[in-house]
Amino acid sequence: MTESPAAETFDYVVIGSGPGGAPVAANLALAGFRVLVLEAGDEPGGPVYDIPAFHALATEDPALRWDYYVGHRADRQGVWYPRASAVGGCAAHNAMITIAPPDRDWEDIAEVTGDESWRAEHMWRYFQRLEGCRYRSRRFAGDSGHGFDGWLTTETADPQPALRDPELLRLILAAARTANKEGRGSWLRAMRWFDPNDRRLWRHAAAGIASNPLATRDGRRIGARERLRDVQRRCTNLAIRPRTLATRIVIDREHRAVGVEYVEGGNLYRAAPEADAALPLPERRTVGALREVIVSAGVFNSPQLLMLSGIGAHDELEKHGIETLVDLPGVGRNLQDHYEISVVSQLKRPLRVLGGARFNPGDDSDPAYREWRAGRGAYTSSGCVMGILCRSSTVASDEVPDLFIFGAPADFRGYRHGYSRVLTEDSRRFTWIVLKARMRTAAGSVRLASADPRCPPKIDFGYFPPGEPCAEQDLDAMLDGVRFVEQMNRRMGERIAARVWPPEQVQTTEQWKRFIRDHAWGHHAACSLPIGRKDDPMAVVDTCFRVHGVQGLRVVDASVFPRIPGYFVSAAIYMIGEKASDVILRDGGAASFGEKG
Repeated sequence: MTESPAAETFDYVVIGSGPGGAPVAANLALAGFRVLVLEAGDEPGGPVYDIPAFHALATEDPALRWDYYVGHRADRQGVWYPRASAVGGCAAHNAMITIAPPDRDWEDIAEVTGDESWRAEHMWRYFQRLEGCRYRSRRFAGDSGHGFDGWLTTETADPQPALRDPELLRLILAAARTANKEGRGSWLRAMRWFDPNDRRLWRHAAAGIASNPLATRDGRRIGARERLRDVQRRCTNLAIRPRTLATRIVIDREHRAVGVEYVEGGNLYRAAPEADAALPLPERRTVGALREVIVSAGVFNSPQLLMLSGIGAHDELEKHGIETLVDLPGVGRNLQDHYEISVVSQLKRPLRVLGGARFNPGDDSDPAYREWRAGRGAYTSSGCVMGILCRSSTVASDEVPDLFIFGAPADFRGYRHGYSRVLTEDSRRFTWIVLKARMRTAAGSVRLASADPRCPPKIDFGYFPPGEPCAEQDLDAMLDGVRFVEQMNRRMGERIAARVWPPEQVQTTEQWKRFIRDHAWGHHAACSLPIGRKDDPMAVVDTCFRVHGVQGLRVVDASVFPRIPGYFVSAAIYMIGEKASDVILRDGGAASFGEKG
């Protein structure tokens, strides 16, 4: 595990091009450093990538995905968990909902670590720096916390398709009256909406109907890829290499990261649908890092790469014949996800919001596609027609809401192969999704399956660990969310023909709890390399993203959170990417990106 000779060198080598790695690489390059980004996936593009409404198709596109099969409980293995394999990371296939975490989530990190730079007052500056808000007026924004000049534009979808659908409007009004505790009175009072990125509302732990800001520009997906490519057009010192799989971090005898070993080629990682396990490993090459290596490979691959490099629990590494350089038992532990569950209803009348949309990429005869090319219509939306923030009975009335409930004109029951093709087959289906945030459980793990860098790790989320009171509280919160959905549906009365998922036979509290245990899913994996104090035996990185026990090595992605912040994790990852670039520049004696403007 000593250093290998490097044929070339850069100041910084960033492994991964997602919402964590992209801001770091872009800002370091803009500061004048030579930066290399290694990305195992390929360059995305075309309608499946660009069109917000096609994000489900993107998760199933063989050119854009890695297939992981994860455990949710000890008795339930092999659940499909797609991750993006592309320049831009999971920002290439996510639903683009961009909501900054509540202040409380940043305050929690500051209090756990003792680092004041993680206070909400500081972290919101990073959101302001990266956001280019288009759905609020700069003139009337006041101290809302919005940014208007950043690289990540935020928009709300074209409302016209929903306004043209009277059945959908009735459904929205019924939901609004439930959320805002309005009876049959004024619909104006019932339809009170708030902006979830207005920081002033989080100070009062706001609950109610929330808009759904999207990371789009003129109705097209925008994210980490666009940031990297824009910076690359402006300066020559940023190199991006797709189809390049990092296999090991090169660490010298002084425990300093000095480079990255890699192999080149497409579909090398065996989570790729078209990977050929019989092919030999290509020749390994090495690139040197004169200053630092930054690992931003994601919640599953970052801990895998650290372990392959000799950083992790000694017993775990020894099983695979890997020499332990730094014994860090927290590597791959603390894995978390948001719990989500779907309630699908059959309406008596069809919804018109999608019109004649065919969801066939590049189909010029599709009227919705033609509208999208003009920057309007149903395809500018990720499908979510409204979101509701509410509190379960497990949190106090003055706490931040722990449930985000959002609805879509689709039949969505979780991630399973072929789901994107059946979402909109029946125009009478509508789905409410209950998302449980601010989880109390952290029982998941990422472990090596092999010392072969092409082999995906073993992933177990440990959903609802039996016998733990905190797991029962999370389950009770999910049940509260489902009951809220049932209350909204009752307001629709005879307009709902039946509940199709879960089956109507699920009625009692115990039946509902069993259904949630068996069918809950998630898509916001995080926390597998948590930040913590040096005296915390399970901490992997410090508050400056440095891996304990190794110089010149940092991790910047969703794996570093001690707890999952917010409701949709991408905004928080972008924010720590911006923060990390400042920290790295200051540690290196350079001005921060913010100071350079």
